Amino acid sequence: MLKYKLFLTFFIFGLCTEFPVNADKDKLEVVVKYDKFEDRTTVRLGNMFIAKSRQNILSLALLAQHEGQQPKKVKEVVLFIYSATPKEHFVEDHNLILLVDSSRLRLGKMELYSKTTSDADSLIGESLVLPIPFEIVEQISKGNIVEGKIGDKEFKLQESYLKLIREFVKHFESEQSAS
Repeated sequence: MLKYKLFLTFFIFGLCTEFPVNADKDKLEVVVKYDKFEDRTTVRLGNMFIAKSRQNILSLALLAQHEGQQPKKVKEVVLFIYSATPKEHFVEDHNLILLVDSSRLRLGKMELYSKTTSDADSLIGESLVLPIPFEIVEQISKGNIVEGKIGDKEFKLQESYLKLIREFVKHFESEQSAS
């Protein structure tokens, strides 16, 4: 469990340090990294900006790991949401609800993983995390219209983000097509 928490800390730190307001969304991609010492592959899709302005940043990321270098189906994916605004948003309400082609998915209460304050721009950064079943990510990847609500913030995923989520899912399906 400690290893998992340390991994999440470094992952979230990596997300938060990659959030310049003028980030180039064209560089967004599914990143696959194999750690030969741990014999573990990490698949990451991060920085899908849902809202992006100087005083309002909301981003979504996905992460999954499996043993070995060959693609394997995983049981769960960790969903991250990062928010940076002048006030706290997720003190009391951090339930995540998605609408995938009008089908309602109540994913539950996200854990408030970390909170930071930036003196430079007076923003409060909040990192939320929620492990979700891989099947939910597959369902999202098959959707044409995906909308969501976390706390009081509503969002809609762009088609380019849905394509990336489909690519993320394909990494884990490669094993089945090879067998």
